[in-house]
Amino acid sequence: MVIDPEKLTVIVDTREQLPLELSMHTIRGTLPTGDYSVKGFEEYVVVERKSLPDLIGCMTTGRDRFERELQRMRSYEAKAVIVEATWEQLRRGEYRSQIVPDVATHSVCSWMCRFAIPFLFVGDRASAADAVNYFLFTSVKGYYERLRSVLGR
Repeated sequence: MVIDPEKLTVIVDTREQLPLELSMHTIRGTLPTGDYSVKGFEEYVVVERKSLPDLIGCMTTGRDRFERELQRMRSYEAKAVIVEATWEQLRRGEYRSQIVPDVATHSVCSWMCRFAIPFLFVGDRASAADAVNYFLFTSVKGYYERLRSVLGR
């Protein structure tokens, strides 16, 4: 079975305020967690998108809410937080906040270790859209390949 990205439908959560422009077909819908998933795989595949200001907000006033989100994401087979910034921007403190860069980078590393969720620092919105496209497609493709091997087809 060949998976065609043009036949997949990405669900963009209704709470996502600035949706990425993806190359796959998208619809708006309510996801149990995260910002992006694939129709039919909402309980297996999830992406949380963050701009750098959003991520910094998750380290301060929104920390408890974000950690609950990460806790929910743990149960997903394929999950990632995709950040519209570079690691270097985080390290240099290129954001408006009193939080110092060492604390910010340690928070991200702590979350990756505690919740076993990768954070992909991709640089900008266009790269974030590209990363979301590839992550969702590859995750669904992997699911189908494992299913095919189990069924012996």
